[in-house]
Amino acid sequence: MSSITDTEVPLTAEGYTYHLHCDAEHLADNIILVGDPGRVDLVAAFLAPVDYRQTHREINVVTGYYHQKKITVISTGMGTDNVEIILNEIHILKEFDAKLKRWKEKTEAVRIVRLGTCGSPSSTVKVGDLAVTAYAVGLDNTCQYYNRQHTPSELVQRLTAAVQQKTSLKHIPLYGAAASVPLRAALIAAMETYNHQHKENTVGYVEGITCSASGFYGCQGRAVGRLAPHLAAPDLVEELSHVAVEDEQPQQVWRVINLEMESSALCFLSSLLGYQACSVCVVLAARHHTHDQSESVFLSEAEKELKLNAAAEIILRTLSAGES
Repeated sequence: MSSITDTEVPLTAEGYTYHLHCDAEHLADNIILVGDPGRVDLVAAFLAPVDYRQTHREINVVTGYYHQKKITVISTGMGTDNVEIILNEIHILKEFDAKLKRWKEKTEAVRIVRLGTCGSPSSTVKVGDLAVTAYAVGLDNTCQYYNRQHTPSELVQRLTAAVQQKTSLKHIPLYGAAASVPLRAALIAAMETYNHQHKENTVGYVEGITCSASGFYGCQGRAVGRLAPHLAAPDLVEELSHVAVEDEQPQQVWRVINLEMESSALCFLSSLLGYQACSVCVVLAARHHTHDQSESVFLSEAEKELKLNAAAEIILRTLSAGES
């Protein structure tokens, strides 16, 4: 593989980006992101034929077809910092002409859905439900390195402020972003269709606020051993369960439905680029302290695989039915 000469837009002579090891030809307009590299094969099992497969570090890439629609599945690894790398390199592959060494004027129609797992601070969200991101609030600092071109909507500002005011994170700057409304609506419609067709094995789902942390343990309020007394926000999960923001159009109250480590960067950067993005996460753990003792607090591995497969099929149906 040829060496890279441009440190700002790192591409090889073959047109491969530095981390993704994929060229523009093999990157579809419809993309599924997963954190776990092993989860790429779970989604790829639905694709036929598969015409591209590549592995580099923790990033696995598979491109194939679902009902004649070209789909790319990419593993990001864990964290918003990794998502930032992948979103930048998707942007490069979609909008930078590697031969002419210049940016294109026309933005490609790109849709990205994250398929992930999460915990929930809400007592109304069940283990095994699919958490669909309507809004994402970043408890991390990844997108603090980017300035918005436009002021976020009044609702996004209120959601972000509510998370900050209701939690022990008042000393940490937060940021918020909305998921794509059309893409989210299409995902919900696909879930309804799936449930109608699978009456014996339906999936529960909930829409709401996703909070993305920069780590798994202390950053999500997990008290572990001798590090427990040092947590800055030991009651974070309980505090997030009390966040409630009214939205007049439509008339509803938005609550925090899940806590994970990727969606804030996905939604924020996609909004800057004009890409449609949303997240669908299987709720693996009930993080709240008021859970029904008759229900499982953690999803079994067998149930986890079933729910991930159902979510993958729902996302693929959504992307294959779209215009792009």
